[in-house]
Amino acid sequence: MSSQSYPYTSYYFKVTFDGDKAIGFQSVTGLDVTLDTEDFLAGGENRFTYKLPKQASYSNLVLKRGLVDNEDLINWCKDAFYNQKIELKDIVISLLKDDKTPIASWKVINAYPKKWSLSELNAQNNAIAIETLELQYQYFEFV
Repeated sequence: MSSQSYPYTSYYFKVTFDGDKAIGFQSVTGLDVTLDTEDFLAGGENRFTYKLPKQASYSNLVLKRGLVDNEDLINWCKDAFYNQKIELKDIVISLLKDDKTPIASWKVINAYPKKWSLSELNAQNNAIAIETLELQYQYFEFV
């Protein structure tokens, strides 16, 4: 990351599955990690509790976009949901500058579809149909 005196905006990014071409999404959430802890009681008469680090845990990655045809992505989800054929994919999420060069990137390791949903279909609204793809993954790393 370059040294910039003001925060970067989060609206310009790309999502790439297994190094293939980028797929457009309107939002990405779930890039967070928490260090789980375990309580350890110590001491004799004057007991106190230590919080000891255990392992990192990761949220699910949630990708949202307007419903469009993307046969590769759809087939990957169908295989997971209907055939229980789980194919692990690495996903790279890159925050971009105006000239399309990455400011920062995160590589999500061993992701697979966990949930797919579609926004409400309502004849009274003139709204875009939004699909949401929720992915389970092992971990992510800064690249």
